[in-house]
Amino acid sequence: MVHWLTKINDKNIFNVDWILGACLFIRADIFKEINGFDKDYFMFFEEVDLCKRVSNKNYKIIYLPKLSIHHIGSVSGKKNYTLYTIRTYTSKFLFVSKNYISINKVIMKILLYLQIFSQIVIWSILFLVNPNKSKQKINAFVQLLKNGFKNNAF
Repeated sequence: MVHWLTKINDKNIFNVDWILGACLFIRADIFKEINGFDKDYFMFFEEVDLCKRVSNKNYKIIYLPKLSIHHIGSVSGKKNYTLYTIRTYTSKFLFVSKNYISINKVIMKILLYLQIFSQIVIWSILFLVNPNKSKQKINAFVQLLKNGFKNNAF
């Protein structure tokens, strides 16, 4: 029997910046070295942060497209669009705050605010198609703007 790792070669390995958490495999020693997942995150972006810290230690993040994992995404969050949206954007803001410095951090935060304003416009237009989801999304974005991306916003 041939072990599956023997079939991997440079043609089917891709270096990437991060891997979706449901598809993430990491050596235990590296996981300990970077102190595991950051407890400041509550759903969303914790795997991006983990991969960033792995990369900062000069380890590679690789993607193997020949392997497949079936993950039913967003089951825990999309029942309540307000909560889902607040958690997503709070985690984005936390990631930017922890992983960018100086002008890059300012630019990324400005881009997050621009994204929120554009989402308010988009969901206002989509109100005619899906009023319930639109109302929840707009409510979430307004709460984020009022609370300044604080974790206690949810």
